[in-house]
Amino acid sequence: MTRLVRDLMHPGIMTCRPDCSLGQVAKLLAERRVHSLFVADRKNKPIGVITDFDLLAGEWLSGDAESLIAMRGMTAGELMSSPVETIDADAPANEAARRMREEEIRRLLVCDNGKPVGVISISDFITELAAEIPIGRDTVGDVMSDVYLVCRDKTPVKAVARALAGNPGVVQPIAFNHRKHTQDLQLGCELCHPRVRIGAHPGLPTLETCAMCHQAQQGTSAEAARVTELVTAGRPLVFVKLFRLPPNVYYTHRRHVGIANLECRNCHGDIALTTTPPRRPLVKIRMADCIACHRAQRQSTDCNACHR
Repeated sequence: MTRLVRDLMHPGIMTCRPDCSLGQVAKLLAERRVHSLFVADRKNKPIGVITDFDLLAGEWLSGDAESLIAMRGMTAGELMSSPVETIDADAPANEAARRMREEEIRRLLVCDNGKPVGVISISDFITELAAEIPIGRDTVGDVMSDVYLVCRDKTPVKAVARALAGNPGVVQPIAFNHRKHTQDLQLGCELCHPRVRIGAHPGLPTLETCAMCHQAQQGTSAEAARVTELVTAGRPLVFVKLFRLPPNVYYTHRRHVGIANLECRNCHGDIALTTTPPRRPLVKIRMADCIACHRAQRQSTDCNACHR
């Protein structure tokens, strides 16, 4: 009999508000003895997820005392991963397992007719396996881990945190709101990504880019005030690449955007509509996607065209 997601999931979801401080998030996680909370809006709709790994990575990966203070002043809405990955309650359990493996995620929000009803995580599969396979517990060897991580005594604490946190995703220096800039203000992509039509890499915004508008504070948000503070003080503002291709792949934005006039969302999804920086790419591109696009555009599918 095929096991369904609803058979393994934990019913119900635990939530917090976007303006919840990270200290409050940590307290809720400890009190409820869970590893994650879904961040819900005023209508109680989940808009993101924040985990204990996010808190661990965020604190230890802060590069200096100032960054650490800024991180501790952040809210759940600023640190959460978004969008929320979902799966139908009546989907086969092995489909959930496949997605977790391929998409490198630890949990999925379970929905029934579009309504959140629970959560399924990697630990649910482990619990299910443990119930089916008798495990002897007579000696320490029966319960110990067969694989463990090691580090040198001089390994930096931040490197240890990265290993413990697994893949926490990309954390940007500020909570950049793409929707505000691209939709409300109608700013073009080339303002912040100046080489998108002429270079291999589109480029990332610098402090000088932000200074064009943020010499004086724009808006009333705390994040806008922080940008103005950085600009005024002349402190560095370094954004991090979100999308990374394998080293054997040759790709140039000039050919795809400047010449072929492909839209950003073809490869990056609706990133222009995001209100907080995504921790991972919104779209996972596979070779089959590239080949299908090349065929549709009647372009070369020769291996040497993209692999050099």
